[in-house]
Amino acid sequence: MSKQDTLQEGRLQGMYYAYEQIKENGLDDFKNELVWRKKNGITVLNTRKELEKWKNYTVDTAIKVMAAFAMNTLWDEFDFDGDQCEEFLKRLELKSKSLAVGNISWEEQISILEDEMNIHINWGDSHG
Repeated sequence: MSKQDTLQEGRLQGMYYAYEQIKENGLDDFKNELVWRKKNGITVLNTRKELEKWKNYTVDTAIKVMAAFAMNTLWDEFDFDGDQCEEFLKRLELKSKSLAVGNISWEEQISILEDEMNIHINWGDSHG
């Protein structure tokens, strides 16, 4: 396929995507989608629903992995028993659900650690 054919195919796919989005959600929603995608540098290869599904899966998996690490650490290093680990997990789940629905934010949680406990979590922080 020539470069021009590839470009034409991409344009046709983009037009089809736009048509489907406008048909499904309306022109105003499509305009908002364009602004959001441009702001975040997201191509049209995936729909917003697909991106949301992927984000939810990624966050859920990250929370489960961190919960497992935290409970194993509490068990191994701080002699928590099974009941205490289970209570910790319930509290973590409550905070995770609050985060998911927007009642709390990551920034607030980090701020509490830093301001009230003088704990700074910056492992792997590539921004310095």
